[in-house]
Amino acid sequence: MVLPDGFLFGDGIKSTLKKMLLRDCKLHTIIRLPKGVFAPYTTIKTNLLFFTKGSTVEDGTEHFHTDTIWFYEHPYPTGYKSYSKTKPIRLEEFEPERDWWGSEENDFADREENEFAWKVDFKTKREQAETAAQPHWQRAEELNNQAAVLETEAGDLRRSLVGTIDAVYREKIDAQIAELRAKAESLRLQARDAQVAGDRLYWPIFNLDLKNPNAPEEENLDPDLLLEKYKKLLGEIEETENQLKSELAAALAHHFAGEDA
Repeated sequence: MVLPDGFLFGDGIKSTLKKMLLRDCKLHTIIRLPKGVFAPYTTIKTNLLFFTKGSTVEDGTEHFHTDTIWFYEHPYPTGYKSYSKTKPIRLEEFEPERDWWGSEENDFADREENEFAWKVDFKTKREQAETAAQPHWQRAEELNNQAAVLETEAGDLRRSLVGTIDAVYREKIDAQIAELRAKAESLRLQARDAQVAGDRLYWPIFNLDLKNPNAPEEENLDPDLLLEKYKKLLGEIEETENQLKSELAAALAHHFAGEDA
Protein backbone atom coordinates (compact mmCIF):
# COMPACT_ATOMS: atom_id res chain seq x y z
CA MET A 1 0.00 0.00 0.00
CA VAL A 2 1.29 3.47 -0.91
CA LEU A 3 0.31 6.29 1.45
CA PRO A 4 1.43 9.92 1.88
CA ASP A 5 3.05 11.27 5.04
CA GLY A 6 -0.19 13.07 5.89
CA PHE A 7 -1.92 9.76 6.50
CA LEU A 8 0.82 8.55 8.83
CA PHE A 9 0.51 11.48 11.25
CA GLY A 10 -3.14 12.37 10.61
CA ASP A 11 -5.70 12.04 13.40
CA GLY A 12 -9.49 11.75 13.45
CA ILE A 13 -10.79 9.33 10.81
CA LYS A 14 -7.19 8.67 9.70
CA SER A 15 -6.34 7.40 13.19
CA THR A 16 -9.44 5.20 13.12
CA LEU A 17 -8.38 3.70 9.79
CA LYS A 18 -4.84 3.13 11.08
CA LYS A 19 -6.21 1.40 14.15
CA MET A 20 -8.23 -0.93 11.92
CA LEU A 21 -5.12 -1.67 9.85
CA LEU A 22 -2.91 -2.42 12.87
CA ARG A 23 -5.66 -4.42 14.57
CA ASP A 24 -6.93 -6.51 11.67
CA CYS A 25 -3.59 -6.90 9.86
CA LYS A 26 0.03 -7.45 10.76
CA LEU A 27 1.77 -4.28 9.62
CA HIS A 28 5.40 -5.36 9.69
CA THR A 29 7.28 -2.85 7.50
CA ILE A 30 7.08 0.78 6.42
CA ILE A 31 9.51 1.96 3.74
CA ARG A 32 9.74 5.74 4.02
CA LEU A 33 10.39 7.26 0.61
CA PRO A 34 11.85 10.74 0.13
CA LYS A 35 10.02 13.47 -1.74
CA GLY A 36 9.84 13.58 -5.50
CA VAL A 37 9.23 9.87 -6.13
CA PHE A 38 6.01 10.72 -7.97
CA ALA A 39 7.22 14.01 -9.48
CA PRO A 40 6.04 15.95 -11.42
CA TYR A 41 2.57 14.92 -10.23
CA THR A 42 3.37 15.52 -6.56
CA THR A 43 6.42 16.17 -4.41
CA ILE A 44 4.76 14.90 -1.23
CA LYS A 45 6.71 12.23 0.62
CA THR A 46 5.16 8.78 0.38
CA ASN A 47 5.46 5.47 2.21
CA LEU A 48 5.24 1.82 1.25
CA LEU A 49 3.30 -0.19 3.85
CA PHE A 50 3.72 -3.98 3.91
CA PHE A 51 1.23 -6.08 5.86
CA THR A 52 -0.56 -9.41 5.94
CA LYS A 53 -4.17 -10.08 6.88
CA GLY A 54 -4.59 -11.42 10.38
CA SER A 55 -6.81 -14.33 11.33
CA THR A 56 -10.20 -13.56 12.84
CA VAL A 57 -10.54 -14.11 16.59
CA GLU A 58 -14.08 -13.92 17.92
CA ASP A 59 -13.99 -14.07 21.70
CA GLY A 60 -15.56 -10.71 22.48
CA THR A 61 -12.23 -8.93 22.98
CA GLU A 62 -10.12 -6.71 20.75
CA HIS A 63 -7.03 -8.37 19.27
CA PHE A 64 -4.19 -6.54 17.52
CA HIS A 65 -2.15 -8.51 15.01
CA THR A 66 0.56 -5.85 14.81
CA ASP A 67 3.26 -6.17 17.47
CA THR A 68 6.51 -4.86 15.96
CA ILE A 69 6.79 -2.37 13.10
CA TRP A 70 10.02 -2.02 11.16
CA PHE A 71 10.83 1.27 9.45
CA TYR A 72 13.33 1.75 6.64
CA GLU A 73 14.21 5.26 5.49
CA HIS A 74 15.10 5.05 1.82
CA PRO A 75 17.95 7.50 1.11
CA TYR A 76 18.59 9.56 -2.00
CA PRO A 77 21.41 8.34 -4.24
CA THR A 78 24.67 10.22 -3.80
CA GLY A 79 24.40 13.68 -5.30
CA TYR A 80 20.59 13.74 -5.36
CA LYS A 81 18.49 16.26 -3.46
CA SER A 82 15.21 15.14 -4.98
CA TYR A 83 13.76 12.97 -7.71
CA SER A 84 12.24 14.38 -10.87
CA LYS A 85 10.80 13.31 -14.19
CA THR A 86 14.29 13.29 -15.69
CA LYS A 87 15.91 11.74 -12.59
CA PRO A 88 13.36 9.19 -11.35
CA ILE A 89 13.83 6.63 -8.63
CA ARG A 90 15.39 3.41 -9.97
CA LEU A 91 14.65 -0.18 -9.02
CA GLU A 92 18.30 -0.95 -8.28
CA GLU A 93 18.21 1.64 -5.48
CA PHE A 94 16.18 -0.86 -3.45
CA GLU A 95 18.98 -3.45 -3.34
CA PRO A 96 19.93 -2.45 0.26
CA GLU A 97 16.31 -3.02 1.33
CA ARG A 98 16.26 -6.41 -0.40
CA ASP A 99 19.49 -7.47 1.32
CA TRP A 100 18.12 -6.32 4.69
CA TRP A 101 14.59 -7.69 4.25
CA GLY A 102 14.88 -11.18 5.71
CA SER A 103 12.00 -13.66 5.89
CA GLU A 104 8.49 -13.32 7.22
CA GLU A 105 8.53 -17.05 8.06
CA ASN A 106 10.79 -16.36 11.07
CA ASP A 107 9.14 -13.01 11.76
CA PHE A 108 12.09 -11.13 10.22
CA ALA A 109 14.39 -12.32 13.01
CA ASP A 110 17.47 -11.66 10.87
CA ARG A 111 16.79 -7.96 10.49
CA GLU A 112 19.13 -5.55 12.21
CA GLU A 113 18.88 -1.85 12.92
CA ASN A 114 21.23 0.47 11.06
CA GLU A 115 21.37 4.15 10.12
CA PHE A 116 18.33 3.66 7.85
CA ALA A 117 16.37 0.96 9.69
CA TRP A 118 14.78 0.84 13.12
CA LYS A 119 11.93 -0.98 14.83
CA VAL A 120 9.08 0.13 17.06
CA ASP A 121 7.56 -2.05 19.78
CA PHE A 122 3.96 -1.15 18.99
CA LYS A 123 2.54 -3.80 21.32
CA THR A 124 4.20 -2.27 24.38
CA LYS A 125 3.19 1.27 23.33
CA ARG A 126 -0.40 0.15 22.90
CA GLU A 127 -0.57 -1.72 26.21
CA GLN A 128 0.93 1.23 28.11
CA ALA A 129 -1.48 3.67 26.45
CA GLU A 130 -4.49 1.46 27.17
CA THR A 131 -3.46 1.12 30.82
CA ALA A 132 -3.12 4.90 31.16
CA ALA A 133 -6.37 5.68 29.33
CA GLN A 134 -8.60 2.98 30.84
CA PRO A 135 -9.36 4.75 34.17
CA HIS A 136 -10.56 7.82 32.26
CA TRP A 137 -12.70 5.73 29.90
CA GLN A 138 -14.14 3.81 32.83
CA ARG A 139 -15.00 7.08 34.55
CA ALA A 140 -16.68 8.33 31.37
CA GLU A 141 -18.78 5.16 31.15
CA GLU A 142 -19.85 5.44 34.80
CA LEU A 143 -20.84 9.09 34.40
CA ASN A 144 -22.80 8.36 31.22
CA ASN A 145 -24.62 5.52 32.98
CA GLN A 146 -25.54 7.86 35.84
CA ALA A 147 -26.78 10.43 33.34
CA ALA A 148 -28.85 7.78 31.55
CA VAL A 149 -30.59 6.86 34.82
CA LEU A 150 -31.53 10.50 35.45
CA GLU A 151 -32.74 10.91 31.86
CA THR A 152 -34.91 7.82 32.22
CA GLU A 153 -36.40 9.23 35.43
CA ALA A 154 -37.11 12.51 33.64
CA GLY A 155 -38.78 10.63 30.80
CA ASP A 156 -40.94 8.65 33.20
CA LEU A 157 -42.03 11.86 34.93
CA ARG A 158 -42.84 13.45 31.57
CA ARG A 159 -45.01 10.51 30.62
CA SER A 160 -46.75 10.67 34.00
CA LEU A 161 -48.13 14.07 33.04
CA VAL A 162 -50.14 12.68 30.14
CA GLY A 163 -53.80 13.50 30.79
CA THR A 164 -53.02 15.60 33.89
CA ILE A 165 -54.82 18.93 34.04
CA ASP A 166 -53.76 19.96 37.54
CA ALA A 167 -51.62 23.04 36.84
CA VAL A 168 -49.94 23.04 40.25
CA TYR A 169 -48.99 19.38 39.92
CA ARG A 170 -47.71 19.89 36.37
CA GLU A 171 -45.55 22.80 37.51
CA LYS A 172 -44.08 20.70 40.31
CA ILE A 173 -43.27 17.80 37.97
CA ASP A 174 -41.84 20.13 35.32
CA ALA A 175 -39.46 21.55 37.94
CA GLN A 176 -38.34 18.04 38.89
CA ILE A 177 -37.81 17.16 35.23
CA ALA A 178 -35.74 20.30 34.66
CA GLU A 179 -33.58 19.50 37.69
CA LEU A 180 -33.00 15.92 36.54
CA ARG A 181 -32.09 17.03 33.02
CA ALA A 182 -29.68 19.66 34.34
CA LYS A 183 -27.92 17.07 36.49
CA ALA A 184 -27.82 14.64 33.58
CA GLU A 185 -26.32 17.27 31.28
CA SER A 186 -23.64 18.08 33.87
CA LEU A 187 -22.77 14.38 34.09
CA ARG A 188 -22.62 14.12 30.30
CA LEU A 189 -20.16 17.02 30.19
CA GLN A 190 -17.99 15.41 32.86
CA ALA A 191 -18.13 12.14 30.93
CA ARG A 192 -17.01 13.89 27.76
CA ASP A 193 -14.08 15.46 29.62
CA ALA A 194 -13.07 12.05 30.96
CA GLN A 195 -13.37 10.47 27.51
CA VAL A 196 -11.21 13.21 25.98
CA ALA A 197 -8.59 12.74 28.71
CA GLY A 198 -8.41 9.03 27.94
CA ASP A 199 -8.37 9.54 24.18
CA ARG A 200 -5.52 12.04 24.53
CA LEU A 201 -3.42 9.29 26.12
CA TYR A 202 -4.43 6.55 23.69
CA TRP A 203 -4.79 7.81 20.12
CA PRO A 204 -1.27 9.29 19.67
CA ILE A 205 0.08 5.73 19.42
CA PHE A 206 -1.36 5.61 15.91
CA ASN A 207 0.92 8.41 14.74
CA LEU A 208 3.24 6.45 12.43
CA ASP A 209 5.19 9.49 11.25
CA LEU A 210 8.17 8.54 13.40
CA LYS A 211 11.61 10.07 13.10
CA ASN A 212 14.58 7.83 12.42
CA PRO A 213 16.39 7.60 15.80
CA ASN A 214 19.52 6.21 14.12
CA ALA A 215 19.99 8.98 11.57
CA PRO A 216 23.10 11.12 12.08
CA GLU A 217 22.34 14.62 13.27
CA GLU A 218 23.10 17.17 10.61
CA GLU A 219 21.90 20.65 9.77
CA ASN A 220 19.98 20.72 6.51
CA LEU A 221 19.57 24.11 4.88
CA ASP A 222 17.75 22.86 1.78
CA PRO A 223 15.01 25.52 1.23
CA ASP A 224 12.48 22.91 0.08
CA LEU A 225 13.06 20.76 3.16
CA LEU A 226 12.90 23.78 5.47
CA LEU A 227 9.62 24.87 3.84
CA GLU A 228 8.24 21.35 4.22
CA LYS A 229 9.18 21.29 7.91
CA TYR A 230 7.61 24.73 8.35
CA LYS A 231 4.32 23.61 6.74
CA LYS A 232 4.27 20.49 8.88
CA LEU A 233 4.89 22.58 12.00
CA LEU A 234 2.02 24.92 11.05
CA GLY A 235 -0.26 21.90 10.66
CA GLU A 236 0.71 20.59 14.09
CA ILE A 237 0.14 24.04 15.62
CA GLU A 238 -3.32 24.23 14.02
CA GLU A 239 -4.23 20.77 15.33
CA THR A 240 -3.10 21.78 18.82
CA GLU A 241 -5.08 25.04 18.66
CA ASN A 242 -8.24 23.20 17.57
CA GLN A 243 -7.81 20.70 20.39
CA LEU A 244 -7.34 23.47 22.95
CA LYS A 245 -10.41 25.33 21.64
CA SER A 246 -12.49 22.16 21.91
CA GLU A 247 -11.32 21.46 25.45
CA LEU A 248 -11.84 25.09 26.50
CA ALA A 249 -15.36 25.08 25.06
CA ALA A 250 -16.14 21.87 26.94
CA ALA A 251 -14.72 23.28 30.18
CA LEU A 252 -16.72 26.51 29.86
CA ALA A 253 -19.91 24.61 29.05
CA HIS A 254 -19.30 22.42 32.08
CA HIS A 255 -18.71 25.49 34.26
CA PHE A 256 -21.85 27.33 33.17
CA ALA A 257 -23.94 24.17 33.37
CA GLY A 258 -22.81 23.79 36.97
CA GLU A 259 -23.79 27.38 37.75
CA ASP A 260 -27.24 26.93 36.17
CA ALA A 261 -27.78 23.73 38.18
